[in-house]
Formats: sequence, structure tokens, C-alpha cells
Amino acid sequence: MSALNAMSMSLCSVSLAFFIVGCIGYDTKTHTLKAIPWIETSDDGYDVYYGLRSVYAKRSTALGTTSYSVKYSDSDCSADFCDTCGSAGISAFVLVLAAIGFTVSVMSTSSSMDRSRSVHIGNALMAGLGGASALVAISLFMGDCHDKINEETTPDDDTYYGDGPNFDLHWGVGSILTIIGMLLMWLVVLLQIIGICYP
Repeated sequence: MSALNAMSMSLCSVSLAFFIVGCIGYDTKTHTLKAIPWIETSDDGYDVYYGLRSVYAKRSTALGTTSYSVKYSDSDCSADFCDTCGSAGISAFVLVLAAIGFTVSVMSTSSSMDRSRSVHIGNALMAGLGGASALVAISLFMGDCHDKINEETTPDDDTYYGDGPNFDLHWGVGSILTIIGMLLMWLVVLLQIIGICYP
């Protein structure tokens, strides 16, 4: 195995782990939403965690703590962002799964002893497709869904998972790790191009 392929395989291993964590953000369990949200906020007594498929909110007041969890596709999800986040979440999940497939493909060919130019070209193409899939996934969810959540102006007692006047949305663990995985895949593309130019 060439040094470039060994480095590529190492970077792909990290990317694979990060993409898998990003996909876990599709889970609807409360503990998963809190641990691996794609978008999160914590202001004015609200802790809100947006996953690819659902949202979980916890509100703390002097009277106690209440929580609410709802899938974007549920009829209970009445906020304006529900439909947008639901479709963007499904698309992002599928695209990150595709990125995982491309990453595994690069890993399988990088582990071979073949140092030929065609292996480097194939790896560069697969790594580029993996990075592009992750980019589109991030753009869909962190663009469309994030923007729609920002349009929410006033949370009320029943649907307090929207963005309030003082809420500041942050990128969550799922989206951050997915973007890091994407950047690592593009670094793999660069390494493979070096392998093409300097066989």
C-alpha cells in the first residue's frame, strides 16, 4: 500500500465515523436528539434540539420543567418549519448515507497493493462524490431547515420548539461532524490527485 493510500485510508476512517454520527441524527429518541442534534439552541429557559427527523424541546421555569418531542411528519408538528425540515432531513440522511458508501469504496481500494494511476483516479472520483454528497446534505438541512426555523418568531406554551425573539441557533454535533467529514474527503481527493500527478 502506498503512503498516499495509507493516508487516504486513515482520513476515510475518520470521515466514516463522522458520517455515521451525522446519520444517527436521524433517530427520534430523546437522548439521541440531545447528544447529536444538527441544530441546537439554549436561551430563555428553553433547550431545543433539532435532529434530521424530529425536534426535542425542554422548558425550565419557576414552576418546573416540561418537555416536548415531535417528529416533523407528525400532525402535532404545526410550526412552519415542520414540512421543510422533514423533507430536508430525509434528503440529508440519504445523502450522508451515500457519502458513507463512497467513503467505504475509497477505503476498499486504498487498502489494495495496487498503486496504479487508475486506482488514484477512481479514489479521487469516489472521494469527491462523497464530499459533494455531504456538502449537499449540509446545504439542504443547514440552509432550508435552519432558515425556516429562524422565521419562527414567538414560541408559545404548546409549541415552544420554534425560534424565539432571543433565540440563537447553533450548529449541532451532527452537522459539525458531517462538515468535518466532508473536508477530510476533499483532502483525500487532493492526496489522490498528487498520486495521479506523481505516480
